[in-house]
Amino acid sequence: ELLQKQTGISITHIPYRGSGPALQALLAGETDMVFDPAASFPHVEAGKLKMLATTSDKRPARFPNVPTFSEAGVQGMEADAWIGVWVPAGTPPDVVDRLNRALVNVLAQPGVRKRFDDMNAEAVYMDATKFRELLVAEEKTMSSLIKDRNVRVE
Repeated sequence: ELLQKQTGISITHIPYRGSGPALQALLAGETDMVFDPAASFPHVEAGKLKMLATTSDKRPARFPNVPTFSEAGVQGMEADAWIGVWVPAGTPPDVVDRLNRALVNVLAQPGVRKRFDDMNAEAVYMDATKFRELLVAEEKTMSSLIKDRNVRVE
């Protein structure tokens, strides 16, 4: 929907039960394109699929020749996948601090960084304030898109 809104093109959405079936359909020529977070990378590397652009704000280290949507002339397509960690309201601050320190330490481990690199992902720690800012901005963008495009759960 965001690509359609930003470009004015028309795309028929075909819902699949995950990346696997969607990629199978693309590889079989049943669909023309797919938005996929990482499952397609082996197929791109094997030359079976071509990655046209990334929704990240920078080119992927694994695919340095793949432009960002912004570089390709489509603005406003920045959307990265993220993983958040939540605790119950009222969790003591010292427990939250200990958890934050542990997360920073885990994300700095070479094995963890390599695993993220293998998925063409970047492990970036955000403190609670930065993470909240990300959530608020994403909610604003996606809520507006859902309303403007009349998106419904099927």
